[in-house]
Amino acid sequence: AGCCRQTTDTYKWVACDVGQMMSATERVQQLNADLAHYQQEQQQLLSQIQDVLQGATQGHQEDGLLIQSDMSITDQIEALTLLNTTREYVARLKAISEQVKQVERQVRPAGLQNEDAEQLVGVAVSAAESYASCVADVNSLASSSYAADTVPQDLRAMEQQLSQQLQGAHDVLYNALGSQIQSCLGQSGWPPPLVTPKAGIGQPAVDPSQLFNPAQADAVNMLQRLMLALTKLQLASEPGLLTAATQPGPSGGLAPMTDAPLLWMAQQLAASLTTQLLEVFGPSTPGNPGALDNPDLMLGTVHRLAMENGPRIDFLQGVIQALELHGTYQIGVEFTRALREAVKQLLRQTKLPEVAAAGSRDLWLAWIDALIAFEGSLGRSGLLGCYWEVEESTDLPVLLLRGSTLSVLGEDPAWMDAWLEAEAAAATNQVEAILYSEKGWGPGQQLLVIEEGQQAWQVELWPPRAAEEVKTSNKLNPSNNRTVTQG
Repeated sequence: AGCCRQTTDTYKWVACDVGQMMSATERVQQLNADLAHYQQEQQQLLSQIQDVLQGATQGHQEDGLLIQSDMSITDQIEALTLLNTTREYVARLKAISEQVKQVERQVRPAGLQNEDAEQLVGVAVSAAESYASCVADVNSLASSSYAADTVPQDLRAMEQQLSQQLQGAHDVLYNALGSQIQSCLGQSGWPPPLVTPKAGIGQPAVDPSQLFNPAQADAVNMLQRLMLALTKLQLASEPGLLTAATQPGPSGGLAPMTDAPLLWMAQQLAASLTTQLLEVFGPSTPGNPGALDNPDLMLGTVHRLAMENGPRIDFLQGVIQALELHGTYQIGVEFTRALREAVKQLLRQTKLPEVAAAGSRDLWLAWIDALIAFEGSLGRSGLLGCYWEVEESTDLPVLLLRGSTLSVLGEDPAWMDAWLEAEAAAATNQVEAILYSEKGWGPGQQLLVIEEGQQAWQVELWPPRAAEEVKTSNKLNPSNNRTVTQG
């Protein structure tokens, strides 16, 4: 009985194994049948593609992107893709070109010259919006997925041409607004005098009390509207303006706007003053206000202009608020920055080249001391957006130095080398004066306060007075405010 059960189990195992082998064979046959079916479908699809390509070839021989009948299917697909991509690109290019032409028609120079300020404001606002849209479309097209090897280069060159056309329209609109703004400023009594009235010297050409007074309400109102249109144009041209307006300042206040774009309306306010500063302080002949040996006169004049006129133009803060830029931008700060740019222009064009040509170390030190004092006074007075606790005997913080007049020195290596050489020579002279003085090698201050009962050997190696003075001297310079640090 046991033997029979064993034989039966063996038959069952063999039968199961044979069934599994038959199932695997059937599976292989099924897979082969599916593969044959897919291959047949592939041939049908390839045949259909070939028919489409032949039709495209017959319809687009004149396009210059020829699809040869003897091409492989892969090459023909690539050629057709290139054709479709180019057509899509050209369609977008033509649409943008029409928009650019519309902007050019809006700001046609002859038309703007014949329009008054009221009409110009309306045209400028509309044109600024169209300009912003065109710039966005051109930038989008330039950064699109059209590869350089996909679209012909002569078509891609049209992007640069459109950008140049937009810039030309922008310049026409900017100049028209600037001309009307200067006219309104002149009607409002601007610019203020560089020199304040003094007894016996005579009155300036413009009375400061007549700046933006109620009798000039119409001109002031139009000035605000023109400034609004100008700032909208700047927003379209410089998107970084909005980014800068969201940056918080120290302790939640206004930060020195050293990296943010300067508002164009501040440049317009400072334009006439910049011209006067260049005329008055540009010549450096002895006896003139711009003499090289008197840098404080020029810098003091600029500081006074910023201090006195900041409150007078505060009514333009409404323009900044209307455009939601008041998170950081403040018209008084922007006006100060614009005047500081005028000082930097004077330094580049005349002052520093003439100081370098004079070859006097003392002259370099005098100008450096004056510039550091000027920047410190701007920080202490809050003219740069917040009040810096900068004493005259302390170093200037880096945030106050960024974009400052001192940064001009780094624009020419020769100026920087001359400054460092003058500082090194001044420090060397101070050290030598300490070391070679009569009392330099006498007992130092520490020896003078020795308590009674101390042993001589405990103090005989203490430093002399000269070493103490060199060690404890915070600044080895004739001036107490010359050192500029990184902290």
